[in-house]
Amino acid sequence: MPHRRATSFRTLFMGSVASALLAACGTTDDTGPGSEGRGASASAGGPTPGSASSPSSPAVPAGQPDRQFQLAPDFDLASVDEGTVRLSELKGKVVLLDFWATWCGPCVAGIPHLNELYAENKGEGFEIIGISVDRGGRGKSAMETVRAFLQKTAMDYPLAMADARTVSAYGGIRTIPTAFLIDREGRLRKRYVGLQRKAVFERDVKELLADPAPESESSI
Repeated sequence: MPHRRATSFRTLFMGSVASALLAACGTTDDTGPGSEGRGASASAGGPTPGSASSPSSPAVPAGQPDRQFQLAPDFDLASVDEGTVRLSELKGKVVLLDFWATWCGPCVAGIPHLNELYAENKGEGFEIIGISVDRGGRGKSAMETVRAFLQKTAMDYPLAMADARTVSAYGGIRTIPTAFLIDREGRLRKRYVGLQRKAVFERDVKELLADPAPESESSI
């Protein structure tokens, strides 16, 4: 499928373009917490798979003091392995949240790189949480769909199922994969829209891991 030139989602939205046209056009995703990245727009039925994107920029303009970084919204999501996954329990760690789906080609293509990134850095205080936006279908729930996918594809990091509140809190997630990098104090530092090279994540993760863990507890 030929690449279409990116168009501002906000321009389309403010111009009240029909949903069908919105689904067909590529956009620059600049919604939600974090920084801008490049990817495909959302369709009326949910997020669309994103294309490869360039490295994201800081969550706030360069030169701003660290305290200006936005705190990552907390969540308490159902784990694919049963139980729950809660972001606030990971304070003191560098966390990469990866919003993805089993039907998303770019998401699946990035899984081996995330597995490698996790294996290489988890001992240094790094965590990845894969957050599935699957909706299920063909007689299966979203959870059953993800579990069936895991029988064929290894994902070595913890997985959780998205809910509407979390998706909204992180800007609506109009493109997948969309990832957020969170520092040891629970602050959003980067947003990545579309499939990324491992080296992009690795550079940013290493930078945050080099910062010492906070001495006092900080709420998320």
